[in-house]
Amino acid sequence: MNDPGRSFIASPFLYLEVMPKAVYHRNKSEIEFYRTYFDKKVGILMNDVESIVNIAREESERCGLAAMDALHVAAAYLAEAEVLYTLEHKDKPIYRTSLVRVVWVEPQETS
Repeated sequence: MNDPGRSFIASPFLYLEVMPKAVYHRNKSEIEFYRTYFDKKVGILMNDVESIVNIAREESERCGLAAMDALHVAAAYLAEAEVLYTLEHKDKPIYRTSLVRVVWVEPQETS
């Protein structure tokens, strides 16, 4: 995340997937991480919900994607992302898309 040559993309769907649960459970470190990400790291915020949903619908039907995965793929595609990083396991349908290159990020062990 500290790579100055990397630009991050987000959508309202990403925010809704991560922030409300952290807030509900009052996880202060997680909330701070997400706030920093959305406020300071995101260079492109994809707010064209109608276009995201239209592309997500088509791609989910074509590739069998789960709803949220399809929304993330569509937002990345519209923002012309080079890579979509995900924690989804390598056997999930999200890897069937050809709209954007999907790369698995192995979760880090926490001590």
